[in-house]
Amino acid sequence: MHEIFCSAPVGDGMITLRGDAGLPGVRRVDLSLNVESVPVSAVGQLARRAKKNLPADLVSSGRVQGNFTVKEDGASPRRAEFQGRGEIADLRLQSATTKGEFAPGNVPFVLSSDRISAHTLSKGRSARQLDAEVLPAPDELHLEYGPFPVVLGRPVPAQARGWVARSGYGMVVRGDGEVSHILRLAYLLGLPAVKATVEGVSEMELQIAGSWTGNASGNASGFSLPEVTGTVQLHNVQVMLRGVNGPIEISSAELQLAHHEARVEKLSALAADAHWTGSVALPRGCGTPGACLIRFNLNTEEMDLSEVSEWLGPQPSQRRWYQVLTSAASTTPSFLDNLHASGKVNAGRLLIHNLVADRVSASLDLERGKLKISELRGDLLGGKHRGDWQADFTAGSPIYTGTGTLTGISLQQMADAMHDPWISGTAGGTYRLTASGADSAAFWLSADGALQFDLRDGGLSHISLAGDEGPLRIARWQGRARLRNGKIEIEKGKLVSPAEAYDVGGTASLGQVLDFMLARSTDMKSAGALAYSITGTVAEPRVALTPTPETQARLKP
Repeated sequence: MHEIFCSAPVGDGMITLRGDAGLPGVRRVDLSLNVESVPVSAVGQLARRAKKNLPADLVSSGRVQGNFTVKEDGASPRRAEFQGRGEIADLRLQSATTKGEFAPGNVPFVLSSDRISAHTLSKGRSARQLDAEVLPAPDELHLEYGPFPVVLGRPVPAQARGWVARSGYGMVVRGDGEVSHILRLAYLLGLPAVKATVEGVSEMELQIAGSWTGNASGNASGFSLPEVTGTVQLHNVQVMLRGVNGPIEISSAELQLAHHEARVEKLSALAADAHWTGSVALPRGCGTPGACLIRFNLNTEEMDLSEVSEWLGPQPSQRRWYQVLTSAASTTPSFLDNLHASGKVNAGRLLIHNLVADRVSASLDLERGKLKISELRGDLLGGKHRGDWQADFTAGSPIYTGTGTLTGISLQQMADAMHDPWISGTAGGTYRLTASGADSAAFWLSADGALQFDLRDGGLSHISLAGDEGPLRIARWQGRARLRNGKIEIEKGKLVSPAEAYDVGGTASLGQVLDFMLARSTDMKSAGALAYSITGTVAEPRVALTPTPETQARLKP
């Protein structure tokens, strides 16, 4: 066939085909195709059928124009050769639902049937050669497009280029952008993106690639999602997460997107009024955050436990006057409810009300609202702590259980934290504790536990017994204590002073109200055994000798 001429209108534009072509079996082709002012909307309808997750209200505008040729010589062993170039003029994509807009202006493109040649890295490489190595086009008929500007809220637009072929597509994006603009553009183009309110600046070098159809068991089945890889440098980014009472403020971080994992390295962030450094990693392609195991290694110089509890706790209700008769239960899930995470935390200082623990470390495992804290170590009150704790946040009120060992604890430092030097000495022991409650008051009112203790070389500065010249000195005090119903019960305690040995029993309330009895161990089986009752408060105890009234007991002022 010779002097072929065929034209067809497309919208306000025209497609024209000219040239010669041999009959089937005769491989001689020399055709040219001219595209003039074809509306982008026609191409957009094709893209919506071929690309998954594009917004239903996506509106496209612009004009496609270009000239293309195809040549094949039957006498030559080479396959048909496609060439051509053109541009999309005044391209604009918009979606009201995603609040996104993409308006790069003019996008140049080149049609080719050859693979982009790979070059050895050398000085003076062009940007196009670098892009070709990062994201090479396939060895088939394909369309290369770009470079073109991508406006992402920064003074200098990012740059993008890529390719489209029958098998799939690829793109390289480099430059700076506002994170909120990047997320809106991702929604607009049907790319996977985090569902969160994020503000800040990023410097990115990304590769986006995918195929038009997925494959399962060798059969084409639906669409495959694009794969985004590369590196993003984050600066002054603020992330608002659902279910927490404050933002995460990332001053700097490096986000590395690999094929199977996303990693945040060199993290420097502020959350729960603490500054954090370290790394976070999670697998990709597992859908919801709860389906992924997030691994982390976080460090902070100082952390306040009450600030963390407030940050993670239920959001304060803001109810109108006419809602006072309705349920105040929050319908917003906690941040912890859907989180599956495991890792380590190190804190230089951990503030627990009036106590300070230094060099604290622990391994944390969180499974949808249930937290396991293993190997919780730290320097506390001049001594050491080592223990394991668990917390269940899935119930209406959090439930806590813990066991641990204390060694070398300075009771003088404990008394200083209470602003009353009522006790001194060094103590150690083991404990177990179960409690519940959303705040400190509820926690201690519900607490039930046991303590095995051993106190050495100390004293009770406010207490003096008859015949003593000063405060009650303690060479050693061993015993068991039980915490329940808001009271500490001393069971089978043995207190040895430099002068006497005493059996100790009684209670002390969490409000520091005392009701103790000290009896000389040598007199326990004799009539009229010498004993002392201690009542009053920790700050102002009252000591009385029983059952012999004439024996005087005195209280040191």
